[in-house]
Amino acid sequence: MLIYFIMGRLNRNKNKIIQAAREQMTDTLKLPRELVNGDSVITIRGQGELFVENYRGILECSETLIWISTKNFRLCIEGRNLTVAYYNNDEMKVTGTIEHISFME
Repeated sequence: MLIYFIMGRLNRNKNKIIQAAREQMTDTLKLPRELVNGDSVITIRGQGELFVENYRGILECSETLIWISTKNFRLCIEGRNLTVAYYNNDEMKVTGTIEHISFME
């Protein structure tokens, strides 16, 4: 049991060191945080367009509901006449009448 406790602490310390190095690199090189951390970027244009960068996959897609998986959360888009206009490895575009957006961990 003690070994697991020590290993857990070592892993947490290692993760803190890695995170600090990422932050320092981001600040020094003036890189966007979302690029270094792999965070998702969501851009909304009015009520008719939504762009998602750095997503993992489309979980569900219908005319009224689209579920998207990202690194840190799931994104739910509700509306009317929703379609995925395009998607590639980096970005996707959702069009239609967007009425509600919610996030779930």
